[in-house]
Amino acid sequence: MVGMIWWLDCLLKIIQKINTIMFSIHKTPQVLSSELFIKSAEFSGFFFLIEGDFDQKFWSNFKNDLNLKLINCEGKSNLLGLLGFPELNSHTYNWIALLDKDYDQILNRQSTVSNLVYTDLNDLEVTLLCICSSRNHLLINKILNVSIDTEKQINFESKIGVPVVEHIRQITSNYGVLRFINEKNQYGVNFDNLPLLHNSYFDARQLIQCKTVLQQEFIKKVNLAGKTTLTQDQLEAEITRHVCTELLSGWDLVQGHDLMKLLAVSINSDALKKASDHVPASEKSLTRDLCLIHLAELSTSKMFNQLDSFGKQAGLELFN
Repeated sequence: MVGMIWWLDCLLKIIQKINTIMFSIHKTPQVLSSELFIKSAEFSGFFFLIEGDFDQKFWSNFKNDLNLKLINCEGKSNLLGLLGFPELNSHTYNWIALLDKDYDQILNRQSTVSNLVYTDLNDLEVTLLCICSSRNHLLINKILNVSIDTEKQINFESKIGVPVVEHIRQITSNYGVLRFINEKNQYGVNFDNLPLLHNSYFDARQLIQCKTVLQQEFIKKVNLAGKTTLTQDQLEAEITRHVCTELLSGWDLVQGHDLMKLLAVSINSDALKKASDHVPASEKSLTRDLCLIHLAELSTSKMFNQLDSFGKQAGLELFN
């Protein structure tokens, strides 16, 4: 009996060690392909290929465990690399995939793989915040309505001349268009060195962005990168082209992490925070809020209906 317990203990330690090794393996398209092959031996539903940790946390709330298994690819490049494997299109197993749209559609570089779906907007976070919630309000409105002081909001909107949500959209779009121009022209600017909320061009207390200074700092970063020389006139001409195509009038250029950071700062700002019962917001707390969205709200998005249709065509309910 003692010997059996010893062997069981050894076996348990071996299994734990194997699991530790598996979890520590750096994921690559090849590793992911092998993972799918192994898991397909015991699963006949759909594999749902997703980009990262937030996607996994969010979709875990809605997946039907009997018919849908999440595969975290740990990055967009890994997922795109996996899509190039012949096995994925050989009908060996069922799969669907969701990618952040980023600037792919604007730059005409979207993949045309049949089972691949793109987020409605730049990424999952922006798509969710712009989903229509109750009374045809965006979810971002719903979050703000319960998080900021109503009287301060009225005064603030009277001062700036637009609703708070539109003000937030404008700030993140002014920044997003620089991200887009940088990527389109391959200027090589690292935006970690040009943070959205830097105090040289953003007043966090009053939520005011100095667009001129932001653009000047961007020009400095472009010229320091050394790939080209950019002038203020050239940048303004580039931005004007995107104004004409209405890219700057919507949410297309807004990136999720930028929006979440600014939303948290807005909720915590002197200009808008509640005088009493204020609950400090952070990107992490807002991420938790997004995971509380209802299936009925999620089902108003184009991406959800596209994903859901693949299961329905196979006679399977993928989400619940």
